[in-house]
Amino acid sequence: MVHLYYKTEFEKKIEKLLMTNGILNPSDLTIEHLAYVFNIQVVYMPNATENAIWDG
Repeated sequence: MVHLYYKTEFEKKIEKLLMTNGILNPSDLTIEHLAYVFNIQVVYMPNATENAIWDG
């Protein structure tokens, strides 16, 4: 059945974005590494009861 699968255009774009930025292995998919590569600030809040995302 795998031979019936074709990547969507979105999947191709994400794949190209990751490869262009040197993200080639599963071990490259850490929060810290992705934040560094894409210049995203990640703030860990001690004692936070839930995850939160702010987009300022």
